[in-house]
This record gives sequence, structure tokens and C-alpha cells, in this order.
Amino acid sequence: MPKAIWISWERHRRTSTLVEHFGIPLHTLLYSGPAPVRYLVLSIRTTALLFRERPGVLVVQNPSIVLATLAILLRPLFGYRLIVDAHNEAVEPYANAGGLFKRLSAWLLARADATIVTNAFLAEIVTRHGGRPLVLPDKVPEPAPGSRVPLPNAPDAVLIATFAADEPIEQVVEAFALMPDVTLAITGRWERHRHRLPDPLPSNIRCTGFLSDDDYWQLIAAAGVVVDLSFKPDCLVCGAYEAVAVGTPMVLSDDRAIRQYFHRGTRYARPEVDDVRRAVREVLAGRQELRREALALRDELGRTWPMLADQVARELSRPQSARMAAIADTSTR
Repeated sequence: MPKAIWISWERHRRTSTLVEHFGIPLHTLLYSGPAPVRYLVLSIRTTALLFRERPGVLVVQNPSIVLATLAILLRPLFGYRLIVDAHNEAVEPYANAGGLFKRLSAWLLARADATIVTNAFLAEIVTRHGGRPLVLPDKVPEPAPGSRVPLPNAPDAVLIATFAADEPIEQVVEAFALMPDVTLAITGRWERHRHRLPDPLPSNIRCTGFLSDDDYWQLIAAAGVVVDLSFKPDCLVCGAYEAVAVGTPMVLSDDRAIRQYFHRGTRYARPEVDDVRRAVREVLAGRQELRREALALRDELGRTWPMLADQVARELSRPQSARMAAIADTSTR
């Protein structure tokens, strides 16, 4: 099996989970500073790391698109096979939907030796651009021990929020403002995003701010419903995996990828006030049955995920071509 390493320029639970499963060393390179300086410093560190490690297989996380581009440009020098773990923004740009960004994303998809995506719909886009997709959703996470501790005064609902541009925060808050009998807790660092929330907040809504792992898991395990919505198409949101992990019913986006993967324990809603209200009411009215469905889905995904992971493992173990091995050998001299 060729030597493989994984490089990321940011911390992400998906990456940590995958490297642990595949037994690949993870090099997380971080630098805080203005974007041009950050990209220059991390590019130098990445190049130095490749000279030191000489991998036969390199896996990079995209985002960062700069890291993925650098990995493509350095491949002729080092001769590695390049696998890109492409998050939604790297396949179907939303926050950076400009023409130049989209063209660069398509160029990267076509030139990586393989691109890992979370679902079949994103895989179709990779294929359309001339790339070679591998499908591997996130692994259902293991809840922190705190999830088993009873939570007094648990909210009826939890909105999983990072206040990113793709999250319909305003629509969800308005929906709950029209349901004063239903309590909502909003996770995430909200202080810099006050403009997206009414002032004052309705009495049935509160922001949690940053939570420890134990507190976070305890909150979503105790809630009657987890709400996690996105404007992004074909996006399997992190909050859905977390809700499944503790068996909490969900309100998720009415989206083809969501419907295909999270097909039990869920009600689907468009990012519109009335549709969110309708879906939340449906979940709370049938929460016991939906909780059983969510737990059954957890078991199902626990059985099917290793089979998908095996396909990626086989890709990681493929030998370099003779040409690439010769390039790598020459570069070590």
C-alpha cells in the first residue's frame, strides 16, 4: 500500500473521523492572518511537508480551494495520486458562486485522481465535469457521554445554526415566533449576527451561544425536534447526522439528497415560515414514532457506511502508476 497522508487547512469533524477510520496521518496546518498572507504561509508549509513526507497518495480537504489547487500544481513534482474530499461548496459553490470560482472548482474536479463527495447527486456533478467520484457520507458521530444526562427544562426544538449565508435563520425564527407555545433554542455564536435576529427575541426563543460537547449533545438529545435547514442544494447537514446519533426527530430541507439519505424520523420543509411551522407541528405531534424511526435509521446507516468506506479504502490502497512512481523517485534524489 502506498504511503498516504491527509492535509487540511482547517479543522473539521468529518476529516478527523475519516483519517481515524482509514488510519491515515492527518496534518492540519493552521495560520491566522489576512487571507493573502495566510495562503502564502500555508502554501510554503504544505510544500515543505510534501518534501519531507513524500506520499504516494495525498488526500486534501476542499475547502480550501487554494489547498486543492496547490495540490494539483505540485503533483507533477512529487508524483502522488491526488484524492480530494470535496465538501458541498467545492462541488456546487453557493457562498462563492461567482464565475471564476465555479470555473476553478470544475477544473479541480476534472483533474483530481478521485473526488470524495457525500451523495450521488454531487457525484453526478463531478462526473459531468470529467472527474471520478467516490460517494461517502459523513459517519454518524458518537455522542458525548453528556447526551445521556437528563436536561431539566429541555426546549421543544433546537435550531442548529452557524449563521452562515445558506441558513434560513430569519424564516425559522419567524416561524417559532408564531408558535409561542413551542420553545426553541438556537445554537452557535450569535453575537456577531444580531442583525439576523429580532430585538428583543420572542419569549419562547433563546440563543445558547457556544456550548461544550457535553452540553451540546445533552441539548439535542433532550429536544423534541432538531431543525437544520439550508438553502444549499444536495447538502447533507451536520445537524442531521447528530440528531440521528441520539435518535431525535428532525425537520430538514425538502431536498432530494436529504430525502434519499435521511428517509426516516424526518419531516421536510421548504425554507418558508408556514412550511417550517407545519413540519415542526407534525414532528412534535408524532415524536414518539419518529424517534423510533430515527433510532432505526441510526442502525441502518451504521450498517451501510462501512461498505461505502471500503470503496474509498480500496482507492487509497491503489498503487501509483509506474510514471508517477518514477517522478516521486526522481524528486527524492
